[in-house]
Amino acid sequence: MKKFIYIFMVLSLALNFCSCGGGSGEPDPDPEPNPDPTPGTETVKVGFTLKSGVGNLDDAGLKGIISHVRLYVFDQAGKLQKSYKYNSVADIKDVELDKGSYTIAFVGNVPEDANIAGDAVGTALADMKIQLTRKNNAANFTPLGDVLFAKNTLTVGDEDTKAELTVKRTLAATKVQMTDNSGRIAEAGVLVPNVGTTLGFGDTEWKNPGTVFVTMAKGGLARGLGRAEGDNNYSATMNIAVINEGGSAGDNNIECNIIAKDDSEEIILSHLFSLAVETNPDMQVVMDMEVNESTSGDGQLESTLNKVETTDETGKTETLPDNKIEEKKNDVELEVFPGDWETGNSEDIEVGEPGGTVRPGGTEEDWEKGENEDVVVGD
Repeated sequence: MKKFIYIFMVLSLALNFCSCGGGSGEPDPDPEPNPDPTPGTETVKVGFTLKSGVGNLDDAGLKGIISHVRLYVFDQAGKLQKSYKYNSVADIKDVELDKGSYTIAFVGNVPEDANIAGDAVGTALADMKIQLTRKNNAANFTPLGDVLFAKNTLTVGDEDTKAELTVKRTLAATKVQMTDNSGRIAEAGVLVPNVGTTLGFGDTEWKNPGTVFVTMAKGGLARGLGRAEGDNNYSATMNIAVINEGGSAGDNNIECNIIAKDDSEEIILSHLFSLAVETNPDMQVVMDMEVNESTSGDGQLESTLNKVETTDETGKTETLPDNKIEEKKNDVELEVFPGDWETGNSEDIEVGEPGGTVRPGGTEEDWEKGENEDVVVGD
């Protein structure tokens, strides 16, 4: 009996010791279970691949004409969810998106936020657009540079993925080269009416025609024109889409009004050249003209259009025949305000001896320093 009681006491002590957690005096708390992931909150990494839809440029060459990248992410309902700005293609980073269906829009070479309308979160894709703007105290719109655009749908699943975007030009380049043999011109500009001023994210063409004006760079040459540099040369490059009477871009005449002032601010030249050419995206029109004193001795100036060349999207260049060119002196009062003359133009212009490449950046603080327009300057 004593032996039985002894064994019972030993077992009781052992059980009591174990129940005390090995003598620590405090029981181990139960670990919190890991929460299950909430459906719809898992994000997936999304990258971006840019493919060239520009003429005969390959994908590598495409990167060389892009600056100031904008990316917009729209949800399945077509509402803007996120937007990103990068200084160059090399700066584009992967983003995190929830699983679902999206539309991705790309805009290139539009540095100013004022040229993008409706970019607040929640804005419908159909309500967003690229737009021309006017400078302060200007009557006419300021043309943009080589605006690029792409759009594609994307489905985000369980694995990391890439959005492929085929980038295309939206505007045609119109270059004007003028030589002043009279020596009387102090300032010159180009005014073009019936130019598309808005490109909706849901559209394929520029719409809402307006008039653009840009001053010509003195002492410069438009690229591709083989003429000696000199202070009597004036050049301008405009990227435009001319709108026809039906509201579509492409097959309307380009009406280039050449306007020049002397040192007293008096307009001494106002001539119109109407060119029967298309302004389809990825094409180029180059005008080569000169200004001379009138042979009549009346002190007036005369302009002569020496040649007009067109280059299509395949790179084929042709000289525009005379029957597709109409030249006349303007007989209407052109609406050009002082603010219009402050609209400078330095895109695609060579000034002086070829030197380094100057690349003007955007004015927004959140743009990083990077790629800019192709301008060559002297010493």
